[in-house]
Amino acid sequence: MSRKELAVAIFLSVLTISTSGLIILYGIAVIGMEGVSFSTVLLGAPSVVYGVATLAVIAWAWLGGGEMAIRFITPMAIVYLSVFVFLSMDAGLVIGFQVTVILGVALVLCLHWLSVHYVGKRRITV
Repeated sequence: MSRKELAVAIFLSVLTISTSGLIILYGIAVIGMEGVSFSTVLLGAPSVVYGVATLAVIAWAWLGGGEMAIRFITPMAIVYLSVFVFLSMDAGLVIGFQVTVILGVALVLCLHWLSVHYVGKRRITV
């Protein structure tokens, strides 16, 4: 890996670790909240699991997981986004704010995929 590729890989990994930490904190906070809908509380557990799994996959990509790490992140992100969309809809109505949040989560999941893909591909060629 060249210096430029290493810097990009480290930057993407730091962003992934940060956003995964925020997803974990979100999940823990939602589980402990009172006065929110059951579906929102139910979203807490998959959030914690996805956040921890993403941390494990990015670490695995750095340690030489390569192609297998890339294969794991894609279904993880798709399943988490599906669960997030399904459980974030209150009574079937999607308001503008919810759409914005869903698009934001989708963007973060794309970042996770890109990060693991970038690191995994570079670690294969080392």
